[in-house]
Amino acid sequence: MRATLFRALLPSGRPVSAYDAAEAVSLAEGRRIAVATVYRMLALFVARRIVSRVESLSAYIVNDEPGSAIEGFLLICGRCGRVRHAMSQALCSAAEIATRGAGFAQVRLIAEVHGFCDSCGPHRS
Repeated sequence: MRATLFRALLPSGRPVSAYDAAEAVSLAEGRRIAVATVYRMLALFVARRIVSRVESLSAYIVNDEPGSAIEGFLLICGRCGRVRHAMSQALCSAAEIATRGAGFAQVRLIAEVHGFCDSCGPHRS
């Protein structure tokens, strides 16, 4: 079932909600899959850095480099809805330095940038 869920997240390059993923997995499996089950599998994928949770959209997307130790940020197009990863060791290092300096133990970095991709551009209609 994990492979079916992974395939449900792959095709569009757009984030997929847990509810939409549950529907896709249910159709593929030929039986109803509870959203809670999908959430558990998604949590496992996030923990293993196979997928990223797009916090501002309450959705998930497959990582460009699954399992990578380098966290980056997500570039979210406000027009077409596509999400791209931007890997940045510098961003991770800066966040680690800032959190350590504040006496805070960072668990994970969540950084999202909303804007327009090259295809959409801010002035295209």
